[in-house]
Amino acid sequence: MGSQHLLLAAAYLLGTLVTSCLGWFSLEDPDLQVRLTGSHSRCQGQLQVLSHTRDLWHSVCSDSWKGAPRHWEVSQQAARFCRKLRCGDSLGLTTYSRFNTPQNQIICHGPRVSFSNCSTDSPYKCHPLSLVCLEPQTTTPPPTSPPTTMTPEPTAPPRLQLVAGPRGLRCAGVVEFYSGSLGGTISYENHHGLQGLGDLLCGALQCGSLKQPPEAKAVEPQDPGERWARRLLPIRWQIQNSSCASLHQCFRKTLAQEGGQALSLVCSDFQPKVQSRLVGGGSVCKGTVEVRQATQWAALCDSHVSRGPARWAELCQEQKCNGLVSYHTLDASETSSGFSCPQEKLSQCHELQEKKTFCKRVFVTCELATAHGGGKAGLDFPSGTWLMSMSLKDSAPEPCKRMANG
Repeated sequence: MGSQHLLLAAAYLLGTLVTSCLGWFSLEDPDLQVRLTGSHSRCQGQLQVLSHTRDLWHSVCSDSWKGAPRHWEVSQQAARFCRKLRCGDSLGLTTYSRFNTPQNQIICHGPRVSFSNCSTDSPYKCHPLSLVCLEPQTTTPPPTSPPTTMTPEPTAPPRLQLVAGPRGLRCAGVVEFYSGSLGGTISYENHHGLQGLGDLLCGALQCGSLKQPPEAKAVEPQDPGERWARRLLPIRWQIQNSSCASLHQCFRKTLAQEGGQALSLVCSDFQPKVQSRLVGGGSVCKGTVEVRQATQWAALCDSHVSRGPARWAELCQEQKCNGLVSYHTLDASETSSGFSCPQEKLSQCHELQEKKTFCKRVFVTCELATAHGGGKAGLDFPSGTWLMSMSLKDSAPEPCKRMANG
């Protein structure tokens, strides 16, 4: 009996540690906080949950719980969320194109709509879950006498929204402007001198400043290969004052257009940044440069904008190495392919361009990172090798020693 109690206590302790390390509440926990974002109603929008350890709101990947909620249903769990939000009955827990901008997204496992086993390792381009509840019923007593004065309804301040393109970048996309009850995209015909306006718009969106000159994007029809986060609104605005100091001074109404060119921005705080690595050099700090687009890794091709050391020095820093030692291009062939970046640095590049032939790869050597507190250069282990200090290695259990010795 004593051993059984010990096993039960160990299992309970392990479960408690796992839940606390992951930092998510369970569905039964009264402290679980949820909200619905992306609409003017608290009863419909993208489902987000609050992590009690990081104080961040997280959208929920629709592949959670093995994709169980990915269909129209009025589930018992969704109804509980609606009640928690003081709304009416649930109409659906699923994905909606209108609420398709993930934020700090998580993926969860285990029982359906349980948040006790979640991680931030969400699949690429996983659509977030949204919830629609009925608005709560309100009853008001009839007025005892007609009102003597009429006051106009307060007008909501103008606001902006970016509709993300095919890569789903945050802080990049086609601009939609909303003023009062009117919302739409903004006509754009390659105006000049829009840096100030772009900085104002990016700042209002909490996305930093304008990264590059604005672009024009076709509202409709769209290129079949160019899938936006959702259908773009018609053009209903045009630029009135590119030197405006506040949003309500910038644009004026125009006749609605289903086609045409709309204003598109890329702001400095766009995410995610391009991922890079060095391969084939026997070290994480030496090798041929590769970059990642979506789920695909490929060589980074040399270009005229990267002839200086700035790009490669930044790349060494990204690999957690010390300064740049050297770099040189390798011979290209008709079959060598990869990606190129039109900006000087990879951190400035929001979109990679595919190069199908004659891709000149680049071999970079960075200085190895200094060992912590030792003052000596780190050892040149191949990528993926476990690193440990000699004192830890000598005192480690036998399996760990074998791992350290390769």
